[in-house]
Parts: sequence; structure tokens; C-alpha cells
Amino acid sequence: MLTTKKTNIYSLPVGYGYPILAECRGDFNKEKGLSKAPRISLVKAKSLIKKINHLYTKETSNNSLINTTNIKEFSADAWYSAIDQLNKEPFFDNILQWSDAVIINGEGTIHHNYYGAQTLLALAAIATERKKPTMLINSTIESIDEILIKESLSKISYISVRDNYSKMYLESHLIKCSLHPDAAFSNKYSKFPINHSIPPKEKPSCLISAGIEKSTHLASNLIKIAQRNGYEPVYCCLDSADDSAYRYCRDNNIKIIHYATIPWWFYPDFLNQFDLCISGRHHLNVFCILGKTPFIPLNSNTWKIQGTLDLINYPL
Repeated sequence: MLTTKKTNIYSLPVGYGYPILAECRGDFNKEKGLSKAPRISLVKAKSLIKKINHLYTKETSNNSLINTTNIKEFSADAWYSAIDQLNKEPFFDNILQWSDAVIINGEGTIHHNYYGAQTLLALAAIATERKKPTMLINSTIESIDEILIKESLSKISYISVRDNYSKMYLESHLIKCSLHPDAAFSNKYSKFPINHSIPPKEKPSCLISAGIEKSTHLASNLIKIAQRNGYEPVYCCLDSADDSAYRYCRDNNIKIIHYATIPWWFYPDFLNQFDLCISGRHHLNVFCILGKTPFIPLNSNTWKIQGTLDLINYPL
């Protein structure tokens, strides 16, 4: 992180405060150098999209843009209790006293009353209560409990969202916000170091990532669709949500890439070795856009993917 000499920035780790919220809710134990093959043709792309859409429609019972089926139960008492606990945390208290302002990178966390959403908005509520200028940036916001909106979101000094659906959602609750593309679009990226001794590919390759909270059934069928259309499938495992897909790929000799093993600044160029990407992961799609890798997007657990594609007028 680059700062001026007069600026000091302290960053809280991802997931900070989650165990406190879990404990207050009483469910702590429940949470547990590659040569180029020909690019995909438009006719083949349309055929693949039709097959994937058919599969995806069968996989998901609710295909509407606004996903209300995944809204988590919200306990106001537990949320306020978590705020009280966080206020008493010496570490967090010291940081807030030291800070002149608080910046929260919302990304895809603030939706459907998930743990992350409740925790980040609890931290924001504490910061605003202590009169600290608080900014929520780079966010997708969807289907949040009215208490979280009233007691936290509405009091934040500045909110920047990365899709128009989030903007309309906040404006429907009389909350002003700015619209900016995902911060990943403005990062600086590097060329991926290619090993030129790797032999040419025998067939086109397709990188697949089914997405968050998607079943092994969907992942396996996406792999089979790619194979039937002449692609060698490679599955990208991003985190623990891909554990079941990882086991399927391991058992069926499907090549695997672990997302975390490649520095993020290489990804747009790294993905360019693939002839097609099928992805329900927002940032994987962003990297495809930046690296000009053809991709077929899948819906995610929020409207972030559709919102980003609308923002850039993506042709699919």
C-alpha cells in the first residue's frame, strides 16, 4: 500500500469481528509459455451459452436479478450486542482513537444480512457514533435489513458502489451514493512470466469456476459441456467454496488451478492463455475483461456480475 509520508494507514484483517457476531447470535459452532489455439467462434459461443443457460436454469430455482431466497435471518439484539462487544475490544478501540477517518472496502460482502455484511456495518456504526468520517467504497449492496440501513448505512459519510443496481437500491432508501467501476479496473497489472518450453496445446482450453454457493452438480456439468465442445477443461479453485468441486476434479483427473497460488497482478495476462472462461466469480470476469479473454458469465450470489457487465455494455 502506497501512502504519503504524512499518511499512516492501518488495515484490519479480513473477517475481523466475525467470531464476535457469531457468539452474540449463539451460533458460533454453526459456521464452520503457452501457444495460442484458435479463439472461440461466435456461433460456437452462442451454442455454448444456450447449453449453459439451460443447465443454469435447471440448477437455480430463482433466476430473478434480485435474489431474495438467500437472505439470512437477522437478529437486531445480536447485532447490537456485537456492537457493544466490539466497542470493548482494546485493539479496535485503540485503532479508532488513533484514526482520523475510517475507510471500508465493501466489495461483495454487504448483502442478504450475511455475517460479513452485519460485521462491516457494525464497525461502520461504531465509527460514525464516534464521529469519525466513514467511507464505504467499492461496494455491491443488496437486500439488507432495515435496521442495518437505518443504524449504519444511512449514517456513513460517503458511499461508492460499483454497479447501478446497488445505486438504485440505496437511492430507494434515500441514501446518496456515487457510482464507480470496481477498483480492480484501475489496478496496475504485470505480464505473466511464460515458460516458452511448454509444448503447444493439442486442443483449446476452457477455464471454469462455477461460483459462490454453487453445487458440484453445476461444476461437473460445466466441465462436461466444455469437453463435449472440444475444450480441455481446467477448474479454478478460489476458496473453500470450491472444496467439493476440487474433490470432483481430483477424482476425475480434471486439471486444477488454485487461485491463491498466482499473484493477482498477473491474472489478466495469465488468463489470456485460455481460449474461453466460464465464470460465476466477479473478479475472475473482471480479469478476463482486462486481459481480453472471451468469457461466459454466470449469475453470482448478488447482482454484482450483471451490474458490472451492464456498466461496460458487455455484449452477452
